[in-house]
Amino acid sequence: MERVKTGIPGFDHLVKGGFPKGSTVLLSGTPGTGKSIFALAFIFNGAIKNEPGLYVTFEQPPEELKIQASLFKWDLGALEKKGLVKFLYVPADATDMNIYAKIEDAAKEISAKRLVIDSLGVFYINTEIYSIPLDIKVQEVELERRVKQHMDRGEFISGGKEGHRERFIYVFIRKLKDLRTTALVIADAEEGSESLTKDGVSEFASDGVITMHYTGVAGEEGSYLEVRKLRYTGHERGFVPFEIQEGKGMIVNESESTSILLK
Repeated sequence: MERVKTGIPGFDHLVKGGFPKGSTVLLSGTPGTGKSIFALAFIFNGAIKNEPGLYVTFEQPPEELKIQASLFKWDLGALEKKGLVKFLYVPADATDMNIYAKIEDAAKEISAKRLVIDSLGVFYINTEIYSIPLDIKVQEVELERRVKQHMDRGEFISGGKEGHRERFIYVFIRKLKDLRTTALVIADAEEGSESLTKDGVSEFASDGVITMHYTGVAGEEGSYLEVRKLRYTGHERGFVPFEIQEGKGMIVNESESTSILLK
């Protein structure tokens, strides 16, 4: 199986050498847990190996992301000039757009191999302004338990706000497969909730799920991640501590995984 390495020290070992090529992986966590840093590293480490990457951002302008990356000595501006990195900035208050078509055009422009969507939160808030890519039919995809339950209740076909939101997010994530990239999709989780994401659907549409936490384990506070699922390959289980170091980025301490439940 061909794999795509994140290049994040200590992480790729957890997924047997990298993400399966062409997979779509959800990166979930509460604000401030390091999701964007993980995603920036994924794009940077691909670009320096001549794997063009597209970073789609709805919240932070590209210049802010470049400044954030510079803290870890990742010169995304220089890679952008070489055509190895492209930012697509779509402000959350933009209206009347087919967002998938914009992403598709931008990906084709640089022949993207890696893709980041940052984040699904804009869809959760403003779903009505986006058009669903209807050339993919929901009934043609293998719906997993949660999504099928919504379908059985008619929520995806009722035309209501909630149904439209969930159907859009599910179809959007599945449609990313057509871009033939390896994709990271960022989603926010709610503090204290057992759900992995606010939308409750994206975790079922994605091939993999990585959760990121800042919390207490075994009486100590710190940052942890967990590979919750990853199709087509085995992966390590349990919560694994990581650090974010200025000038270096994210470092995963793979030898210190724990099965203790986060609190």
